[in-house]
Amino acid sequence: MKTLVYMLCIISLQACKNKNSQMAEAISTNATIEKSNAAVTLTMEGETFTMQQQDLNPQPPLNFDGDNIQFNFYTNESIVSIDFNLTNTEIIKKGKASYTIPDANLESVKVDLSFFNKNRDASRINKRVVFKKGEITIEKCTKTELKMSFKGEGSGMTERNLSFPISGSINAKF
Repeated sequence: MKTLVYMLCIISLQACKNKNSQMAEAISTNATIEKSNAAVTLTMEGETFTMQQQDLNPQPPLNFDGDNIQFNFYTNESIVSIDFNLTNTEIIKKGKASYTIPDANLESVKVDLSFFNKNRDASRINKRVVFKKGEITIEKCTKTELKMSFKGEGSGMTERNLSFPISGSINAKF
């Protein structure tokens, strides 16, 4: 009798373990799907932030008539926001471009990418993180869509020697 009870306990525990493993796998899969469908993904300082298309606040009107385009990505609930500015570029005609930072900005600032992390453990000015070195690749830039990726290093505005890896992508429609 004790053997039977013991075996039933083992079988029950094994069934629970399998069910918990399946639930954990499903949660992980859902999180991966959500990140891959995100309009904005940003990884910096060991954290990954995502924003879904339906949650993005509307873009201010984009001025494609001039040669200065300013993007701002955030949600009402997001911890971070992303500012991306293009100036004096041919992106308006070509629709795509690649930039190596800081080289692209040697003569004048053409590309400016920064992030504001309201929960960053830093002074107010250093909650603004500047993308200082790396690659920015724009695959598509139109009046209704921006598709780009970036990978490099950055730091708080006044943190000169404290760079950390930054990477992410934007695949947003507006």
